[in-house]
Amino acid sequence: MPAIPPAIEVYPGHHLPIIKAYADQLGLVGRIKHDMPTARAVDAGTVVLGLVLDPRRGRSPLSRVEALMAHHDTELLLGQALPAHAFHDETVGRVLERLYDRGTMQLVTAWAVRAVTRFGWERRYVHFATTSRRVWGAYPLAEAQDVPCSVRSGSSKEKRPALQPCVRSRLCVDRAGPSWGQPEEGNASEKTLTTTLVSASAQLRARPGGQPGASSAMAAAALVTEDHRAALGASLCIPRFPAPDSACERVIAEAVAHQRWAEVGVLAQTPPTTPRPKTVYQVAAGRVP
Repeated sequence: MPAIPPAIEVYPGHHLPIIKAYADQLGLVGRIKHDMPTARAVDAGTVVLGLVLDPRRGRSPLSRVEALMAHHDTELLLGQALPAHAFHDETVGRVLERLYDRGTMQLVTAWAVRAVTRFGWERRYVHFATTSRRVWGAYPLAEAQDVPCSVRSGSSKEKRPALQPCVRSRLCVDRAGPSWGQPEEGNASEKTLTTTLVSASAQLRARPGGQPGASSAMAAAALVTEDHRAALGASLCIPRFPAPDSACERVIAEAVAHQRWAEVGVLAQTPPTTPRPKTVYQVAAGRVP
């Protein structure tokens, strides 16, 4: 009589194994294991990998990571077969506390550098972006308490005072690949954040020893303010003006009147469809005193 095969366990995989493969390329688990060694049965790097995979399956609180892992193949996603209770909320909380004490900026920078070198990202052009996340609950922190950012009611972007956003500013390369970032005040305006970034980047660019009067190309819609010009000093080259600036309106009017266009063509890399037809671009050069 042939032996009865063991029961077959079936788990939904979806896109999570792809994310796990990218995490392996970045060395996510190994870096955290090196910087945050632990004597526990489950290392901190594996717990963080579980936290990275958790929100990619939908919105759920961190207290339910254990329940989520009970319905997935942990050996496939984490590299080792682990019971669901290995991601108990107390375990996750301890790892998050250690991450906070360790500081995340060096970890994120290490992963960003690894991604740039591993995947060959284009690094000649850098753009600034902000990403907001809404949080709920009360955050009664003292004014003098040293925290990365304070959560305050009111969103500067959506004009909704009931929201409690937490904002992360980022410098991105290639196709929005984050290479640097830091938490910001949730209700701070983007112009204020841009001023701080311009001041900090000017100091960083001065370290290699650039020549006096050297220019830096910046395409920032919020760049044309007196504070930003003062932060940049003599090094200034702006290829795109924001629409509210009067120079933008004048240059556009001159370009339309002279009709001296240079054909650029189609920039989209995806084929056009009926709902989304192709866009053909033309450019014209203008001078701003």
